[in-house]
Amino acid sequence: MWKQSKQNLYQLFKYSDTHLYEFTLSLTLLLLNPLHLLKLKECHRLDIGSIRLLIVGTIVVGLCQFYGVIANKLNTRFNMARLYWAYTVFTLLTLAPCGFMHEPDLLISFGLQFISSFFLLWRLGTERHHRLNKSQGERHNV
Repeated sequence: MWKQSKQNLYQLFKYSDTHLYEFTLSLTLLLLNPLHLLKLKECHRLDIGSIRLLIVGTIVVGLCQFYGVIANKLNTRFNMARLYWAYTVFTLLTLAPCGFMHEPDLLISFGLQFISSFFLLWRLGTERHHRLNKSQGERHNV
């Protein structure tokens, strides 16, 4: 199982255009975001429960995104990208009360992640659309 997953990762990184992008986004979610979100303790408008929810959320979404890369199934990857996009929207709305006065770098970081997640969602949606049309066209030609 592990050997097959390792081989899949190697082939994905070598031959794919979005898998490496998805992998780096999952690493951002797992490694950087929890550290950045710890700085929210300085914001007096968010309680510790909200901060913990955001940290747990970023770890869960990062693990799901990483699973989507390893699974190498387009629908799974698309759904994980939708989850990532929804998480960035939720995080931006949660951070809005802190505004640019307390944590401008955090808002900018999640704003860029929102744009990245939207691009990934668009890219995987386009790929899904083309594969669906191609498979339907092959069925009609048979």
